[in-house]
Amino acid sequence: MPPNSMEPMTVTVGDARRMIGLGKTKTYELLASGELRSTQIGKRRLVFVASIKELLEKGSHQADPDPAQ
Repeated sequence: MPPNSMEPMTVTVGDARRMIGLGKTKTYELLASGELRSTQIGKRRLVFVASIKELLEKGSHQADPDPAQ
């Protein structure tokens, strides 16, 4: 990765919604429950990209069938 093209650490709630593919209500529910981590700077709510990735990875593991069954 070139040094000037760093991956962002945070995105807006709207961008997070688009990345996850969820609606506004569900996204805010995830934020309120702490399943999706964010920070507020001034009046802006920013969602941690790492938290989005963790949420999606956690969801993909829950969707995988249990091979022991």
